[in-house]
Amino acid sequence: FQTDSKSISLDDLCFKPIEGQSCLVESPAQYWLSDPVILHTDPTPPLTVTCQTSHSVLKQKLPCFDQIGTPVMRHVVLGGISPNSKVVSPDPCGDFVPSAKSLFLTFLLNNFKDQSFQENAVLWEKLAFINSIKDANNLLKNDIQTPMKVSYMAGRSIEDSLSTEAKQNAWIVAVSYLAMFIYIALALGKPFHPVRSRYKLALMGIIIVASSFLCSISILSVLGL
Repeated sequence: FQTDSKSISLDDLCFKPIEGQSCLVESPAQYWLSDPVILHTDPTPPLTVTCQTSHSVLKQKLPCFDQIGTPVMRHVVLGGISPNSKVVSPDPCGDFVPSAKSLFLTFLLNNFKDQSFQENAVLWEKLAFINSIKDANNLLKNDIQTPMKVSYMAGRSIEDSLSTEAKQNAWIVAVSYLAMFIYIALALGKPFHPVRSRYKLALMGIIIVASSFLCSISILSVLGL
């Protein structure tokens, strides 16, 4: 995405475990070095996942290693794994050929404490990652041949969920305070009596509760919680 001064990409934020190499991205596509041409020309994709590839390009590489030289871990990139009864591994001592119900993609970002870096990471998640996932979901769920549902989780997801819930529950809090005000005014006093009405008491009750809430937030903020 583009900021006022420069362009921010995944390469600027991602975790690079090997110096001089690109980002670490955990994905099933890494079995084929994230190259769609290799995937489409692989005669036996199921065997490639079991590190028994027959593709000429992949045979020149370490089996089950991605393009930056890190291993592709089956249980990290595949979910709902079960044995594939239609394909038999040529290695009698090897693992079974898997069949998976879901695919996982993980983009690892650095977690530097630099304020500017954190702000760029948050913006990238919102403007690049989440928007791309939503676009992909709209395309895949309407696919006639292989409809797929896309779910995601980002570093800012919890914060976004809390913010959304807070906005949705704001009217509930307002109604509950109004109900408390009416209850105190009607149950503990005479509403239209100039002396025995309890409107001030009800108002003070709301102020006390609100003040306690604000004090709790302040104390937690000071403690960094």
